[in-house]
Amino acid sequence: MGVRISPDEVEQLIRSTGTVIDVAVVGVPHELLGEQVVAVIVAADAASDPVRTLKQFARSAMSKHMQPREYRIVDALPLTPNGKTDFAAVRTLVTTA
Repeated sequence: MGVRISPDEVEQLIRSTGTVIDVAVVGVPHELLGEQVVAVIVAADAASDPVRTLKQFARSAMSKHMQPREYRIVDALPLTPNGKTDFAAVRTLVTTA
């Protein structure tokens, strides 16, 4: 929608909730919006579903454009050989699932 979003800033805000171990935020194609924000998370408590809490937090702490339109829970984020988050693999995971 023509608004620049900092994935790092969104990731920091999501981490600050304490409900996730790790998070990767990516932009993926959307027919109407151009791109939409998607957060791929590793939940801190595998038995709980943090999505509701994260959505409530996002509404109170983030501008509407920053709020992830979708949350995906995974067991672990894909990593590069250097041990860093593989954002290309995260984007592929979101767009093919």
